Amino acid sequence: MAKGYVILELGFEYNDEIYHTGNYGETYEAPNMVFMDKDKAIEEVDKLNINKLRGEYLDYYGYGVEEFANNEDAFMEFWRREFDKDVEYEFRVPSDATDEQLKELMKLLSFRFFTLKEIELV
Repeated sequence: MAKGYVILELGFEYNDEIYHTGNYGETYEAPNMVFMDKDKAIEEVDKLNINKLRGEYLDYYGYGVEEFANNEDAFMEFWRREFDKDVEYEFRVPSDATDEQLKELMKLLSFRFFTLKEIELV
């Protein structure tokens, strides 16, 4: 059977404090892209995540760095080194961050905006 690759946008809910993926686990918006080529699908999902990340407030996705980063120390080291700033309350990704910086930042985050699912085509 042939394989297809569907890009899904995670559905976030706002609870008057932060965005989260809901009380029932991950939910998704309706898919709008299907690829036959896995490499192209990965390239597109990376591009979508990077574009969504640029200018985003990361603290909207958790009550602290420990909730939205895989490793708090590694995240803070990266943040200070790449964006040359310390943050007290807001973690807004600079709008002028490069694609390379955003790719590295995505590796440090515990969530994604878009994900890829493999499906069987019949």
